[in-house]
Amino acid sequence: MCERRIYIGTAVWAIPKAHQDAFPNDGSHLVRYANRFDGVEINSSFYRPHRLSTYQRWADDVPDHFRFAVKMPKTITHEGRLLDVGEPLQRFLGEITGLGGKLGPVLIQLPPALNSTPMQPKHSSGLSAIPLAAISSVSPGTQHGLRPTSTPS
Repeated sequence: MCERRIYIGTAVWAIPKAHQDAFPNDGSHLVRYANRFDGVEINSSFYRPHRLSTYQRWADDVPDHFRFAVKMPKTITHEGRLLDVGEPLQRFLGEITGLGGKLGPVLIQLPPALNSTPMQPKHSSGLSAIPLAAISSVSPGTQHGLRPTSTPS
């Protein structure tokens, strides 16, 4: 039986001024955040790519048990609508290898227009390049957040 673990974190590692006293004083925001939480979402990857070296630096800054949930870029999900996205998908998957063993789930937020349309084989084929274990959440987008989803067992 595989070991399951629940990771507690937030959508960003920014530390609100009102709560700064609850975190260590030394280190970057990420280092300080990782002292209290064991997971975080990288939402910025939805809007822009990050260098492999950036992902590597983030992974180096956190403890071994820490995990990053990385949001798939909108160029794949919203602009490409999961169609003919092989090149940008491979680029994204190459970038996030910088997280190494600290890579958690890949979050896939779908555009609202796909909410009422069943996923057709032409849409789901874009996901075939992602290892199933990496897909934790697929959700149609809402105006200000995600709907609850389930994780494959």
